[in-house]
Amino acid sequence: MYIKKIFATLITLLFFFVLYTSQFVYSQDFDCDFTQITDTIDGDTRGVNTNTDGTIVVFLSDHDLTGFNADGNSEVFLYDVNSSTLTQATDTSGDNNASTSMSSDGLLVVFSSENDITGDNADGNVELFLLNTETIVITQLTDTTGGSTAAHRFPMISSDGNHIVFGSNRDHTGANPDNNIEVFLLDINSLMFTQITDTEGIAHNNRASINSDGSVTSFPSEGDLTGENADGSRELFIYIADTDTIVQVTDSSGSTVQSNRFPSVSPDGSLVVFESDLDLTGNNPDANVEMFLFEIATDTITQITNTDSVNRSPIFTPDGNTFRFNSNRDFTGDNPDGNLELFLYDLGDDSFLQVTDSIGGFGFGASFNFDLTFLATTYNRNLTGENPDDNTEVFIAECIAILQDIDNSGGGGCSLAPSDNNLSDLSLLMLFPALIIFRRLLKRKS
Repeated sequence: MYIKKIFATLITLLFFFVLYTSQFVYSQDFDCDFTQITDTIDGDTRGVNTNTDGTIVVFLSDHDLTGFNADGNSEVFLYDVNSSTLTQATDTSGDNNASTSMSSDGLLVVFSSENDITGDNADGNVELFLLNTETIVITQLTDTTGGSTAAHRFPMISSDGNHIVFGSNRDHTGANPDNNIEVFLLDINSLMFTQITDTEGIAHNNRASINSDGSVTSFPSEGDLTGENADGSRELFIYIADTDTIVQVTDSSGSTVQSNRFPSVSPDGSLVVFESDLDLTGNNPDANVEMFLFEIATDTITQITNTDSVNRSPIFTPDGNTFRFNSNRDFTGDNPDGNLELFLYDLGDDSFLQVTDSIGGFGFGASFNFDLTFLATTYNRNLTGENPDDNTEVFIAECIAILQDIDNSGGGGCSLAPSDNNLSDLSLLMLFPALIIFRRLLKRKS
């Protein structure tokens, strides 16, 4: 009996010795089973979003998907994943319903429009509207004159559905008499506006991002908002609502239209991911557009990608542990053709996951649920065999991360090796058989 116990213990110790001294590596293959939910010819479909449960998808399309859009205007559509039904939420005659953004529960969708949807926009100015997806009731949030398409640009709703950040050249607070494009924060419940920026001339104050509760906002600007940007270069800024303060994140020179842009704030407001063609850390001398991560607490910038390829449009996923972006880099060994694909970057594991695998395509947008098991995207490739014309369609997918062994001897790709501080998922899978053997040996009668 005691001999077998000792033998079992030795087997267990040997297992852990092999585990921590072996040189195996693995990667996670992100496998998605796609379903095509639209089937159109030409036209424009974009602005896809899903809620954190993966039960509702919202998008814009100028196609007659339900029989109520014969004039081919760009309308807001809702797709119920559980019932596989499409609903046309707007019915307008203009052509400027744009920029949808959904709260995490899927109840609220903000968008901009020049149409008189509620009877309060007779002058056809671009205003912000709020759609209740349960009642399909639309509320007009702003009421201004002038400003053309710059009146209300790229609105983004906070996950809790209480705040909206957007760019506008309207004077919502009395502090923008020159009608420059500024960043504003709207409290949906009180309909109170906060003007975050105050600049003169073209400062590109737009494409702002907001965290879950609206306490942190990030945006690019060429304005000297803190006294540290006298040269007027395009820099990244954050706004802390609790203290009503603006912090300049980057301090660079020689900025271009691809510098310090498209920020995305993590749900908890601790991180900002963005793209830039500048050498912000000393690791981008070739001025390629790379992914950068800013940690607010430590005031540090980390360069995530280091390539000679295209890297675009990072957005945090709802769990805050990953962000998605588009790239034609072969990060995982599954993109040798260098096509522009959708990738995920896992901050905890410092690893990349390839989500799509296509030829000659480009994903125009993607939105994940909380646990990354559901994806909604617009794509102009034949992902399911039902899109031979390669038109831009809406796809949904059920996804799962699969562990796989990879050969890392030739370099490239992304892999993880076990370390003292990182017992990988693969190690846990290997542990179960060893524990079963150990238990059986202990219970076996001598």
